[in-house]
Amino acid sequence: MTPPASAPSPAAWWRSTRFLFSTLLALILWPSLIQYPSAPETWLDASWQEVLIHAHAQGWQFGRELIFTWGP
Repeated sequence: MTPPASAPSPAAWWRSTRFLFSTLLALILWPSLIQYPSAPETWLDASWQEVLIHAHAQGWQFGRELIFTWGP
């Protein structure tokens, strides 16, 4: 005779779904780790803003056509 089936314990259930929860959490938090480009800040002096606007209009790429010694 086989023993009657019992419900899985909460610990067993958690172990079986831990990967799913971890993956979902990583996918939800991923966008918060990415810094999206934005418009030039108002605290930049006018010459920096003008150069950044001009570089964007010309399609220049940082590190190739546009290089700042101390960053933009």
